[in-house]
Amino acid sequence: MLQYNIIVAGNPMNNMFPNFKPVTFQGPSGTGSTVPTNEFYNSYEEGDLRAVNQEGFFYTSYYTNGSGEPFDLGAPYIFKHFNQRALGSEGNPGNRANNLNVPLIRFAEVLLIYAEAQNEAGGPNALAYEGLKRIRDRAQLETPPLAEFTTESFREAVWRERWHELAYEQITWFDMLRLRKVYNEITNGFDKFVGHENLSSNQTLQERHYLMPFPLPETQNNPNLTPNNPGY
Repeated sequence: MLQYNIIVAGNPMNNMFPNFKPVTFQGPSGTGSTVPTNEFYNSYEEGDLRAVNQEGFFYTSYYTNGSGEPFDLGAPYIFKHFNQRALGSEGNPGNRANNLNVPLIRFAEVLLIYAEAQNEAGGPNALAYEGLKRIRDRAQLETPPLAEFTTESFREAVWRERWHELAYEQITWFDMLRLRKVYNEITNGFDKFVGHENLSSNQTLQERHYLMPFPLPETQNNPNLTPNNPGY
């Protein structure tokens, strides 16, 4: 994990969960830059603890100014990095010191890395299955028996779990690049990267989105960086 101390530098995750409602001691705030689509929020399986209000990764209601009267937010927002000790909880004003650390890798990801790698090496075995099941057990979900999985179905089951378990941890983008696939929250399957419609922007992903453009200051400093990456 990366340690943060509010005296030195504020936790960057503070920019992920606020909205324009008074959910913290700061009152109405937020940039609105990181919000789940309703389609992704609804793609969590019924009974998934990760989608339970204020217990999992999202919140649909909170307390006025962090600790006052409860109110409905009208939409799901990200609760995964919400530091209640700093920002407030029911009847408990926040201490305003968000020293929450930022995870670099969690045990859940290690389990899913192993499960995916083992499946690609020789199909799902008991240890690969156990890794997947431990994630789903924690989310209070049933997992089909190992015998019901094929290499293909287990592969997508692990991918699907990565999208839901590791959401908002700066991991999903890299999965999209390495797999050339994107989770489709409506079909619960996976689309090819190129041609997938991003529901947040209603824009279709293109070949050029595999890469970023060279920054303008860099191309100004070094003319040899031309031409830019394809499509830019």
